Amino acid sequence: TTRTSTIPYHSKAFHFSSTLRSLSSFCIKKTCVQYMSSSSSTKPPMPSTPFKMSTKGPLGEWQPLYDTTYTILMQTVNLPHLCVLTFLGILYYATTGVLVLNPLMPLVSVFLMARVPFVGFCMSMSLHRYFAHGAFKTSRPVQFALAFLGSMALQGGILWWASKHNRHHKHCDEAKDPHSPTQKGTMYAWLGWLYYETHHDWQFVNKRLLTPELLVMNILFFFPNLCVTWGLSRCIGNEWALFLCWVPGLFGALATTHFNVEYHPPIDNRKPGQCVGVNRASGDKGIGPIRLEWLACYCPWMFQPLVGEAFHHDHHNYPRRANRPGYDMPYFLVLQPLEKLGVVWDLQQPLDKFPV
Repeated sequence: TTRTSTIPYHSKAFHFSSTLRSLSSFCIKKTCVQYMSSSSSTKPPMPSTPFKMSTKGPLGEWQPLYDTTYTILMQTVNLPHLCVLTFLGILYYATTGVLVLNPLMPLVSVFLMARVPFVGFCMSMSLHRYFAHGAFKTSRPVQFALAFLGSMALQGGILWWASKHNRHHKHCDEAKDPHSPTQKGTMYAWLGWLYYETHHDWQFVNKRLLTPELLVMNILFFFPNLCVTWGLSRCIGNEWALFLCWVPGLFGALATTHFNVEYHPPIDNRKPGQCVGVNRASGDKGIGPIRLEWLACYCPWMFQPLVGEAFHHDHHNYPRRANRPGYDMPYFLVLQPLEKLGVVWDLQQPLDKFPV
């Protein structure tokens, strides 16, 4: 008689599979540790934020519902869709005579010219300097006001924007960069990523920003512009309110999202892991004051240096600057007076003078 094993076949298979999983897990962990140690020795970290970040979402079991709702809203109320609606709106108003020989046209022209730089102000001062990099500190009510203004830039939720931008600094021009033209092309870096990167990277969000009011404002990022549209409609009518609020806002949003393409051009001799950031004001990586002759060749993108976003190479070297090189209007017109009034404080300026 042959001796049969007392261990069932399925039990043997289970033990074999568990042993294989343990072995593969050990190999993967060892490989990851070796890769991280080697990469950390060759590439020093480039911190863009001074704070501790959350590894998971702040809402616990409600987090998947929150993220799914935001994704649906972000993919519905998005720049390409709004651009089509804006074009149809302009065509409608032009053919019906709203924009032709109207006594309000001088006022409209002034409002249009002012609204586009206003979007740049909201993006630079609120989304970029405060929520992404923590360039200054302020109180909770002023923080909510900054969230309201940042949402008017038409670039998504404030916490979502901060998470993507900090991830961009962490993995600049690498595979994990959310909007790198070097990795995925120009159109993707300009508009395409807004459809595919609709999730939050909570590990790149400051825990101090995870307050109830900011979480609500983050998911209702379109609400401030609706409030402004409603307020204008009570004064000048629905048609003019829609046109004056959304058309220049979209132009400003398209210009500011195009920064991703302008400031990180593809370079053939780029080294692995190298962040290619150029300064649009001078056309190279030299840092210094903006000369007036540059501005003559800078239209129609003149508002980039005026909102303090022209020296991008310097920004990647010193991301927490509250005062940027050049004619930094958000600092001189807003942050510096607010600092003197005590509304904001602890403005970050890593160097006494800008490098030349």
